[in-house]
Amino acid sequence: MPLPDKVEVRTVVASKNFVHFLCVNGSLYSKGNNNRGQLGLGHTNKVGERPELNTILRQKKELVECVSVGFKHTVCRTRLGYGYAWGDNSYRQVGGT
Repeated sequence: MPLPDKVEVRTVVASKNFVHFLCVNGSLYSKGNNNRGQLGLGHTNKVGERPELNTILRQKKELVECVSVGFKHTVCRTRLGYGYAWGDNSYRQVGGT
């Protein structure tokens, strides 16, 4: 699973059919099933061989400190102390009312 050159992975978290790569620089790359938006990429297309960078957090100038996954959802905390969640929300596992 090729990542860009000079990207150093700090942590890998995986669910049944998707995976996130948290890099030392705070970037988050993801691949796998994405039918519920669990990769957090702004689309629901499956990501195959090459993991995609989470540009939504990057545009907000957020760097990821830690990340965790559920069956079809993801939560993370950023270095600025904010929490983000995305993916399946059928049981309010990513928040909302």
